[in-house]
Amino acid sequence: LLTPAQSAQRSRTLSTNQALSLEPSLAPGDLLGAGYYIDDLLLFPERLCLENVLSAHRLGARVFNYTQVEEILPLKNGLRELVVRDLLTREPSKLAGRLIINAAGPWVDQIRAMAGVEDRRGRLIRSTKGIHILLPRMTDHAIYLSAKDDRMLFVIPWREFSLVGTTDTDFEGDPDRCWATADEVGYLLGETRRALSDPRVSEDTIAYTYAGVRPLSWEAGKPASKVSRQHRMVSEGPRKEILSITGTKLTCYRSLAQHVGERVVAQLGRGGPSKTTRLALDGSDEEAGQLEARAWMDVGDEIGASGLTRDQLEYVVELYGRNYRAVLSLARALPDGAARLCDQNPDIVAQLHHAVAHELTCSLQDFLLRRSGIGQSACQGMDCAPGIAGRMATLLGWSARRLEAELSAYQDHVERNLRFRTRKIGTSRSEAQ
Repeated sequence: LLTPAQSAQRSRTLSTNQALSLEPSLAPGDLLGAGYYIDDLLLFPERLCLENVLSAHRLGARVFNYTQVEEILPLKNGLRELVVRDLLTREPSKLAGRLIINAAGPWVDQIRAMAGVEDRRGRLIRSTKGIHILLPRMTDHAIYLSAKDDRMLFVIPWREFSLVGTTDTDFEGDPDRCWATADEVGYLLGETRRALSDPRVSEDTIAYTYAGVRPLSWEAGKPASKVSRQHRMVSEGPRKEILSITGTKLTCYRSLAQHVGERVVAQLGRGGPSKTTRLALDGSDEEAGQLEARAWMDVGDEIGASGLTRDQLEYVVELYGRNYRAVLSLARALPDGAARLCDQNPDIVAQLHHAVAHELTCSLQDFLLRRSGIGQSACQGMDCAPGIAGRMATLLGWSARRLEAELSAYQDHVERNLRFRTRKIGTSRSEAQ
């Protein structure tokens, strides 16, 4: 439904010459041909996650941002009580309910331990680590290649980069302390050189890396890359009041959410059928009468009125969908609303004000990494972070100490993305600690 091509055009096989004609960057030496298929590209996965939270909030959910679960306690009436703490104000709160959905990703087993159910079934999560590297953009098409160890890797045109990944190795550490190592980066570079002849496949041209931990279902005895990505729902506790979620991927999140919702309404004996297949996830919560493959609309008349270039306007529409008009209204209302926040990126001042007022933005990393694309660009926002943090300090009432802490935390994030280079100069400060 999302791909623009007709079904007859979605896949075919290519000869060697046809493959090289479509993608001259391919290494011709061992190339026997290629398969060709059409897929869709998610430019801003962080925005997709955010829009789910914002939509739930608008539809009545209570949303707790930067909040950590500290205890899960049983109550006499069959309820469970969560003791949680706001990590920004340090204030504690208590929440109670008949059912707890444990969707904590790689932390699922830690939450089960808090609830006292981990001993009955053993571990549910097999954590595996994946990394990506960001190289200069070298291809017009996504390249799906087979590595020497039979793993499949992607080289995907994404923004101004070629996004190369991913690895798949068991991970037993703290998911909050996860970064790409020199060996992992070397593996991806070596395998990519087998498929692409471009000399820019080099450590020296890496803009940055990132790493994450997958919460796969526990399967002993299988290689990490062979563990199933199918989701599982596990009910535990005396009244089956703890529902833990494992497995799945971002691309399957909505079907998982529907299954969880159906389980919840059946267990609680209330509610109705899922309707999220019909709701637009674009700030409107409207029932979509027609599926739109792109959010782009005819905004030619708004180019002059907004003060933005066409490239900037396209970027705003791609980022916010039909909700782009709220940002343009702010751009016109604020004295410098249409001014760029970063010389290297199209983002404007109005986006920052919109993020703080309407998108639960609490920190500098929130805005740079999860509300805009600045922190994922080649400069990673290092040239504009002080100015943006200063604006946020005014909008959110930060003290000088808080402002310094926000900039330091963002600097640590950027350094972590480049930590693979430290093998040349010894152990990094944080690793030594």
